[in-house]
This record gives sequence, structure tokens and C-alpha cells, in this order.
Amino acid sequence: MGSATGNKNKSIGGSIHRIREFELEKVNLAEEFDILQIVGEGWFGKILLVEHKVTDTEMVLKALPKPYVSIKDFYREFHYGLHLAAHKNIVSTHDVAFETAGFYVFSQEYAPLGDLTSNVSETGIGELHSKRVARQLAAALEHIHSRDLVHRDVKLDNVLVFKSDFSRVKLCDFGETRRAGTLVTRRNEWLPYSPPEVLITATDETYRAETSHDVWQFGIVVFVCLTGCLPWQKAAFDDPRYTRYLHWHGSSQMLMSVRKPKLFKLVSARAQRCLRKFLEPR
Repeated sequence: MGSATGNKNKSIGGSIHRIREFELEKVNLAEEFDILQIVGEGWFGKILLVEHKVTDTEMVLKALPKPYVSIKDFYREFHYGLHLAAHKNIVSTHDVAFETAGFYVFSQEYAPLGDLTSNVSETGIGELHSKRVARQLAAALEHIHSRDLVHRDVKLDNVLVFKSDFSRVKLCDFGETRRAGTLVTRRNEWLPYSPPEVLITATDETYRAETSHDVWQFGIVVFVCLTGCLPWQKAAFDDPRYTRYLHWHGSSQMLMSVRKPKLFKLVSARAQRCLRKFLEPR
């Protein structure tokens, strides 16, 4: 299949904030491709490992269901994926996009080891491997934020693993990415990753997308890598684990060891200091 836009350089040139729309080729998936494996499946759609029948080329297709994803949202995700893909810790989005009867589809890089969800055990991955993940994920977020963008969906599911020692991981999924400062509507986000300033916004009300939201979610990812579990179910006053964290976070240096939440005792003092910076209540 050819380029989605007919001219790859043109498709990824210009301002990252000027989302380009183009006519999508209509494709019969079963006629064009052999499906080798369903890599992932959920409400968001499907991730398929396929082989193109004419060229024998293997590729990964992300298929977004038309009933749940607007064409505008599809263009945005595809556009940001193309623009950000040059960074070594961001998954490559290929300049291949089309539509089928029920899906909008684009092609992206294949991660043979899946995402962090399937690689982090119930006790975590250890501090050495967690530092590797954190370093690479921080680099990806710095790249995104330097483009005045907020990812807005940093979680284990969206960090793909390419090497078993975690020396190569990449951030993916730009379906929620927006320009920093943009008004966005609060939907049913996964509560454990949501920062407190987002949770106080009522469902269907608006708030501004800020890079600090990514930093908070980054902190949750690092915590889970270190411990194998979430620090709390939601960053709200009715969650006892979160309120204990608030008391510890706001306490004086003298009382920090006394009030330290149980789960934070599982990691080193240095890791605790880092987590306190990432998980800064606002």
C-alpha cells in the first residue's frame, strides 16, 4: 500500500499543531491482508499483526471503531503519531492510513514483548529496570512537552517493551493528546492514574490539559514498576491510602518516617524522594 497522504514529507511537514485531513482510501481488510495475530483488543479497537498479501510485508494495524471514534479524532491521533515518531522512545507511526466499513486504520511499529502491563510482576521489576523505564519515558515526555503537547494517557498499557531487560521501551497511543492549555472534557478516565486536580472536575465538565498531568501519571507508572501495585485507587480525600500519602507528603522531615505510607516503604529512600516530586498534589 502507498503513503496515506501520497507524499510522506508533506504529511509530516509544517506545524505540529496544524492537523492535516486527507481522503482515506477504502480497503477491504480481509482481501488486502492476512491477519497473523490479534495483538490487543478492547473498547479502543484492535491491534492486529498482519501480512499484506501483495507485498508479503508484515505490519501492525491499529483499527479504531467508527461508532466510538470520530474521523477528526482519528486524524489527530495519526497526525501526532507521525510528528512525534522521530524520537527513539516513541513508537513509530507509519505513513499508512485507510478506512474499512467499520474502522479507521493506521499502521505502527510492532512491539514483540507487548506493553508494561504484561511485563510487570506483582512485585514490580526492580529498581534497576524501573530506572531504565523511567529514564526513557521521561525522555519521551520531554520531547512531547517541548512541542507544547500533553499526552494525557500515560499508563502501563501505553508503554511498549522491545527488550526483555527494559533497555528499550517506547510510549504509544496519542488518542488523548492535546495542545497544552486546551480545554478538554473530563470523561471516565481510569481513576488510579488521574491527578487530583482532574478528579475534582465533574464528569462532562472541562479543564485545561497541562504537562503536570503527564508528570503525575509518569509517577504512577514508576511506582507500579517499583512495587507491582498502585499507590491508591484514586487521588481523592475519600481514598484512605491517598489521604495517608497527603499527610506524609506534607509532613516535616522529622515526622516523615513515622507517617510514611506502607507501600512507599517498599522502595529506597532515593526512589521515595523522586516519587514525592512526581506525585506533587496541586
